[in-house]
Amino acid sequence: MPRLTIDGPALLAARRRCRLTQHQLAVAARVTPSRLRKLEQGNEGARLQTLGRLAHVVGLHPSELLDWAPDDDDESDLADVVR
Repeated sequence: MPRLTIDGPALLAARRRCRLTQHQLAVAARVTPSRLRKLEQGNEGARLQTLGRLAHVVGLHPSELLDWAPDDDDESDLADVVR
Protein backbone atom coordinates (compact mmCIF):
# COMPACT_ATOMS: atom_id res chain seq x y z
CA MET A 1 0.00 0.00 0.00
CA PRO A 2 1.43 3.43 -0.90
CA ARG A 3 2.52 5.82 1.77
CA LEU A 4 1.44 9.44 1.82
CA THR A 5 3.80 12.30 2.56
CA ILE A 6 2.85 13.85 5.87
CA ASP A 7 3.33 17.54 6.67
CA GLY A 8 5.34 16.98 9.84
CA PRO A 9 5.21 20.56 11.11
CA ALA A 10 1.41 20.62 10.66
CA LEU A 11 1.07 17.38 12.63
CA LEU A 12 3.34 18.70 15.38
CA ALA A 13 1.43 22.00 15.57
CA ALA A 14 -1.92 20.19 15.71
CA ARG A 15 -0.68 17.89 18.48
CA ARG A 16 0.55 20.84 20.50
CA ARG A 17 -2.70 22.75 19.91
CA CYS A 18 -4.53 19.76 21.41
CA ARG A 19 -2.05 19.75 24.31
CA LEU A 20 -1.14 16.12 23.68
CA THR A 21 2.22 14.53 24.31
CA GLN A 22 3.74 12.39 21.58
CA HIS A 23 2.95 9.35 23.70
CA GLN A 24 -0.71 10.33 24.12
CA LEU A 25 -1.21 10.93 20.39
CA ALA A 26 0.66 7.76 19.50
CA VAL A 27 -1.55 5.66 21.77
CA ALA A 28 -4.75 7.32 20.55
CA ALA A 29 -3.78 6.92 16.87
CA ARG A 30 -2.38 3.39 17.37
CA VAL A 31 1.17 4.13 16.22
CA THR A 32 4.42 3.80 18.14
CA PRO A 33 5.91 6.93 19.69
CA SER A 34 9.01 6.34 17.55
CA ARG A 35 6.91 6.31 14.37
CA LEU A 36 5.03 9.43 15.42
CA ARG A 37 8.34 11.21 16.03
CA LYS A 38 9.48 10.28 12.49
CA LEU A 39 6.18 11.51 11.04
CA GLU A 40 6.45 14.83 12.87
CA GLN A 41 10.00 15.24 11.59
CA GLY A 42 8.85 14.50 8.04
CA ASN A 43 11.14 11.48 7.82
CA GLU A 44 8.47 8.91 7.07
CA GLY A 45 5.24 8.54 5.15
CA ALA A 46 1.99 7.07 6.41
CA ARG A 47 -0.76 4.87 5.08
CA LEU A 48 -4.17 6.39 4.54
CA GLN A 49 -5.60 4.64 7.62
CA THR A 50 -2.84 6.04 9.82
CA LEU A 51 -3.33 9.52 8.39
CA GLY A 52 -7.05 9.26 9.11
CA ARG A 53 -6.51 8.18 12.71
CA LEU A 54 -4.00 10.97 13.36
CA ALA A 55 -6.26 13.59 11.81
CA HIS A 56 -9.26 12.36 13.80
CA VAL A 57 -7.42 12.56 17.12
CA VAL A 58 -6.17 16.12 16.50
CA GLY A 59 -9.49 17.29 15.03
CA LEU A 60 -8.36 17.96 11.46
CA HIS A 61 -9.38 16.77 8.02
CA PRO A 62 -6.76 14.30 6.73
CA SER A 63 -5.94 16.61 3.81
CA GLU A 64 -4.71 19.21 6.33
CA LEU A 65 -1.89 16.86 7.33
CA LEU A 66 -0.65 16.10 3.84
CA ASP A 67 2.49 17.66 2.43
CA TRP A 68 1.35 19.01 -0.93
CA ALA A 69 4.74 20.37 -2.01
CA PRO A 70 5.18 19.13 -5.57
CA ASP A 71 8.43 17.63 -6.75
CA ASP A 72 9.73 18.36 -10.25
CA ASP A 73 7.72 15.53 -11.84
CA ASP A 74 4.50 16.68 -10.17
CA GLU A 75 4.91 20.20 -11.53
CA SER A 76 5.12 18.97 -15.11
CA ASP A 77 2.08 16.71 -14.53
CA LEU A 78 0.14 19.65 -13.11
CA ALA A 79 1.07 21.81 -16.11
CA ASP A 80 -0.33 19.11 -18.41
CA VAL A 81 -3.60 19.00 -16.48
CA VAL A 82 -4.03 22.79 -16.50
CA ARG A 83 -3.52 23.12 -20.27
